[in-house]
Amino acid sequence: MRLERIARISDGFQSMAREQNLSLSERYHKQLRRLEKVARISDRYQQMMRDLNLALKEASIRDPLTGLPN
Repeated sequence: MRLERIARISDGFQSMAREQNLSLSERYHKQLRRLEKVARISDRYQQMMRDLNLALKEASIRDPLTGLPN
């Protein structure tokens, strides 16, 4: 009787620990997906900045109407 009670209590704690671990795992994966999304957005903005800087550099070197060097 006492052993059964101890086993039920132990099973209850194991079940709670399993659920908590699953919840932490789900939250971790959700945060990981968010981080990957932010990294992709950041990569796109960085590429846009490189492209714009290159266009600005080109515009500063050559006259856009004549194509002659400044």
